[in-house]
Amino acid sequence: MPRLHPNIVDANRRKIERVALRLFCAQGFHGTSMREIATRSHVSLGNIYNYYKTKDELFTSIVNHYGQVMNTQRDRLLESIHAPFERDEILGLASRIRDVVYRYGDFWLLMYVDVTEFRNRHFEKFFLGLADEFRNRFRREFSQPQLRRGLKGLDPGMVFAAMWMQFFNYFLVERLFRGRRHFGMADAAVVKGLSQMYERVWRR
Repeated sequence: MPRLHPNIVDANRRKIERVALRLFCAQGFHGTSMREIATRSHVSLGNIYNYYKTKDELFTSIVNHYGQVMNTQRDRLLESIHAPFERDEILGLASRIRDVVYRYGDFWLLMYVDVTEFRNRHFEKFFLGLADEFRNRFRREFSQPQLRRGLKGLDPGMVFAAMWMQFFNYFLVERLFRGRRHFGMADAAVVKGLSQMYERVWRR
């Protein structure tokens, strides 16, 4: 391949990955060929292998790119939290989680492709040590005597992780599985109810 300017190489890779992402989400990894990706990207089959040695390498590159994006999003979500179990903070967290789920729908679809075709080989790292991350990040907040007394022996890292996953799972079902009010009420009412429930965990 002729030596190309790095900006052109990056632009070509982004174009190829956008096309591959759409195809992987629509028809799976094994149902998509490199020839099809090349054709849809307007790149010759021989040339696409100059960018990615294998289809698995292409898939991994997309996962890594999304990983960087989602790590940034997760940091922003957590940086907005100062009192992890106060109702207003929980409501704000739920709203921002909804935005992430709805904005990055392809990321979640790609994760399900990985689960069904690779047993979550590529995305496993996004879930490892989740509660530990929350314990470390909110060490000072979780050590407050009032919170400790309110939780009555429950691990605050576990409780926060449960809340975190509950909101993600709720919006994923609404967005990707077309649950359509699968709790029997509008989003605002669900979020309010869940927020009250988690707030009461330590205010009971």
